Amino acid sequence: MNVHVVRLWRDGIQVPRWQLAQLQPVAGELRIEENKDELLRRFLRVARLLGCTAPDLGRDMLPPLVDAAVIYIKGDRISISGFERGEMSQTYAQTWLVETVTA
Repeated sequence: MNVHVVRLWRDGIQVPRWQLAQLQPVAGELRIEENKDELLRRFLRVARLLGCTAPDLGRDMLPPLVDAAVIYIKGDRISISGFERGEMSQTYAQTWLVETVTA
């Protein structure tokens, strides 16, 4: 599913509402799948935004959302929450606002 994504958190701090309109959405293909997490040694749902055009084809456009949960769906908008892993296994809460792109 081709989408545009806006991240609502930056390094564990919520982006102020007045700044959301100024954020540039990231385009890509949304995938949500269950994968084994080696760090936690269990299966987790992982949301990924993959590049769908060259030169980014198949590359993660954003850090994956671990333990992802779909919170809201209405029309062409979806809200997905989970955790991003930063450097040195730091984990930050993250929410993606997703808007589907029609061809």
